[in-house]
Amino acid sequence: MSIKERLKKKGLLIWASVIPLAICLVYSSFYLVIGRVLSPLLDVTVWGIAVFIVLARLGYNLELNMVRGYYRSVVGVGLLVTICGLAVGVVLVALNFVSQLGLVPISILILSFCIVFSPDFFDVDRIPFILRLILSGLIIYFLVALAVFLL
Repeated sequence: MSIKERLKKKGLLIWASVIPLAICLVYSSFYLVIGRVLSPLLDVTVWGIAVFIVLARLGYNLELNMVRGYYRSVVGVGLLVTICGLAVGVVLVALNFVSQLGLVPISILILSFCIVFSPDFFDVDRIPFILRLILSGLIIYFLVALAVFLL
């Protein structure tokens, strides 16, 4: 595989993580301001799937970095337990044991993990990662605002 193909694949993988993060950011802001976006079932479905995509990516990269020896086992296991705890929180929201507002702190925590560990997990510096997140967040924000306006 050439270097150009690797860079293209790396960029695609970064966008595949940034878009669900932007969905989490947009849904969190809408839920804090309005209370809900479309319908409760659709909100939990879209938001939960976005959170699970990010959690799966974080878990995979964390395990990969632990195998490579980038993290000490105590730190790696602690982060892995935190990721599993966040996944349990999403399941509790999906099963209606916890309010949908429970996804707001989960999304904020995942967003902070991704920003802090972006050089380790995504092989990209924090500033370009944040700029991609803002760009995709604005696009998704306008799409969701349009859907709310039309429905």
